Amino acid sequence: MRPADGVGSAPDYIEPVKGWRTWLVVQGHDGARLASVSFPALWPRRRRLSAECGRGFHTGAGPPLRVEHRAPSADCSCGIYATWNLDRATQIADCATARFRDCLGRAVLGAALGQVSLWGTVVECAHGWRAGFAYPARIFVLSPSYGRRAQVASAEELAVDLSGYGVPVEALACTSSAEIRRLLEGEWADRADRAA
Repeated sequence: MRPADGVGSAPDYIEPVKGWRTWLVVQGHDGARLASVSFPALWPRRRRLSAECGRGFHTGAGPPLRVEHRAPSADCSCGIYATWNLDRATQIADCATARFRDCLGRAVLGAALGQVSLWGTVVECAHGWRAGFAYPARIFVLSPSYGRRAQVASAEELAVDLSGYGVPVEALACTSSAEIRRLLEGEWADRADRAA
């Protein structure tokens, strides 16, 4: 049954929704690339990332039954995620840098935090949104000491390499999630003051 008057359906945003997210920075054949922390997806340069539903349903007998639908769906958890909460994004960065050594068969060089633009079908969820399409809006490369393990390249080198995404990229000299939050929250507060 469809909800009456669009209640429960995805909101129709005129502008892309901006949220925070964390990426792994991995070695690509053409330099550093952004990769999803929780789903095996390499973010393309200068092209949108399109969500696909990778879930299937299994009855316990025979192969999984595949139910195809466009991502994101209100009845599924598929889609490209972003959070409105900078604290949550930095917590994910803490986990990602400590946990991953490789991703998609590629060496993990570091981690990045940033703003992402979401569009197409956008579904609001508990901590942010999930969408059909996304592209980085701004990338902050975390310091090599962030995550407490050896890095292949410096944050500055990775920032130069990630400039191929065509969006502002900045290396952060932070060694803790508290420092990241303080630095980024201060930056956005300064921008709001200048705009007023």
